[in-house]
Amino acid sequence: MDDAAEQPKWYAVRTATRQEQKTVASLRELYRERGWGSGDFDVYLPCERRWGPYKRDGKTREVKERPLLVGYLFTRVEPRELWRVEDVFGVYKVLDHAREDGRRIPTPIPDAFVDKLRTAEDAGKFDRTLSRTRAKGAERSTWQKLEDFKAMSEEEKLRALGAFLGVKVEPEPDEEPDYSGAMDEKRAA
Repeated sequence: MDDAAEQPKWYAVRTATRQEQKTVASLRELYRERGWGSGDFDVYLPCERRWGPYKRDGKTREVKERPLLVGYLFTRVEPRELWRVEDVFGVYKVLDHAREDGRRIPTPIPDAFVDKLRTAEDAGKFDRTLSRTRAKGAERSTWQKLEDFKAMSEEEKLRALGAFLGVKVEPEPDEEPDYSGAMDEKRAA
């Protein structure tokens, strides 16, 4: 078996809307139970900071963190363990793409993609509390462009986010994870 195929990779995971935090907690619990806390296995939910509604006094507001990509998170896991991720509460599916023969296989996300997303978040690029209201007729903000994200197909979403971060996200044409043994393990579980 190829060692490169067994290395943990990042995958985009579609979650139930507004259940992202619970899904992150469930995935981290799974990783603790499996002993995957070595750092190779990880869960990342990119968030933006926004102002919450005004309180009753009309003067104060709280800063709230919300998922940047509503309904999506990223997880780093071995390809043969993806079925465990899909069995977690709140996970709808792992994003995939269609091969030429019509079969759908999970799409690994380049490490650079997640690294740039984390760097951008750490640098405050997704902090809406710092920006002011834009003038009428000004160019659309990054946030409004990301709102268009909802209407895209899953493959278009990965490509668009990759373009936003300057990282190419394209499925490898012949790349398919080796699931041998994983299905036997799933049936036994």
